[in-house]
Amino acid sequence: MPPLKDAIGYLYGLQKSGIRPGLERIKRLLALLNNPQMGYPSILVAGTNGKGSTARMLSTMLTQAGYRTALYTSPHLLRFNERISIDNKEIGGRELARLIWRLKELVEKDMSHCPPTFFEFSTAMAFEYFRQKRADMAVIEVGMGGKFDATNVVNPLVGVITSVGYDHTEYLGRTLKEIAHQKAGIIKRGMKVVTAADDREAKRVIERVSKDMGVPLYGYGRDFTVEKQKSGGFVYRGEATIRCARPGLKGDFQLKNAGCAIKVVELLSTMGYEVSKDAIVRGMENTRWRARFQVIGTHPLVVLDCAHNPEGAVALRKSLEGIRFRRLILVTGMMKDKDIDAIMGNLSGVASTIVCTRPAYWRSEEPERLKAIAERYGKETMVRRRVGQAVAAALELADSDDAICVTGSIFTVAEALRYLERKGYTSEP
Repeated sequence: MPPLKDAIGYLYGLQKSGIRPGLERIKRLLALLNNPQMGYPSILVAGTNGKGSTARMLSTMLTQAGYRTALYTSPHLLRFNERISIDNKEIGGRELARLIWRLKELVEKDMSHCPPTFFEFSTAMAFEYFRQKRADMAVIEVGMGGKFDATNVVNPLVGVITSVGYDHTEYLGRTLKEIAHQKAGIIKRGMKVVTAADDREAKRVIERVSKDMGVPLYGYGRDFTVEKQKSGGFVYRGEATIRCARPGLKGDFQLKNAGCAIKVVELLSTMGYEVSKDAIVRGMENTRWRARFQVIGTHPLVVLDCAHNPEGAVALRKSLEGIRFRRLILVTGMMKDKDIDAIMGNLSGVASTIVCTRPAYWRSEEPERLKAIAERYGKETMVRRRVGQAVAAALELADSDDAICVTGSIFTVAEALRYLERKGYTSEP
């Protein structure tokens, strides 16, 4: 069998076809695999922000409850293997290469006229891997939107819509109503739905679709709530009251995600998948998810977060406002297709200095444009062409009682993480 490097090279080569929403190709590819996604029950998690964290919380709680739990997420931070895991253990290199070559043969034989996209190919691999590993439950994160996303071929027991905000508007629509309609596309008859969406129009869309499908809907603030405790823990109130003193994922924005995840396992417990209070608490305490308000250094405090849209920037700002530091140095690199002005506006209020940079990715915005926008908010700014140089500049500027936050894109955070690891920082979750 050819090496993993060649297999990954083939897989990434599929990215040249870009994003092509639709379910025809993924259904064809899965049919060639005898529909592995039908071999295990699943949970489908959608949302503008928080879906990855929610999915990780769910998989950890279910693993703690003794279920062999599959998890599919995207994008990855440092390597592709992160996307596909069983009991939070990534797929191995040999297994990944074997899957890639197997699907490649199927595609070249039966789909050469309509080859799948990178994400469709990856999704099919994950579903097949989960069947091979005899998963008891699969937690699946939607890639983008919902209605036409490649993951939306499963018939989940429970669906989640964590939030509805502005992102990927060129594909999902220019209004929150249109975006909510795309995300509500995961709702199917026979399932249950949990949501923490708080925009009025978005909630109405989700409520209407749920009603039309005859699907019970459980909403944050109405059917379940989460209250932050001064100690740093939280109290969940739903069917039961659950106290978690030391949640693994930090940041106030994780409270709603935690609420959604716990509500899902409450619902699963009524469907024959028992998850005890103890498993819920242990799952919450043991959840790890890199670059989600991850603190990897102190004196100065160094925080990594993948906020890449206005809603995520607001959540990050609120979490930063909740910690103590003398001044904050923001290191940011963003993609051209994002609402850069809104993101910068939300984050600039807590930053003293903004270091603008550019990750090595074709969609990256030029740091000079980021600098021009940041200067409109009256901030001290500087440009460093490479992410490593930007992080180095921030570390040089920072005193021991300052904070550094790297954000703006998962690509920016990934490059920063590699640089910091070389400098001796520990990035393991």
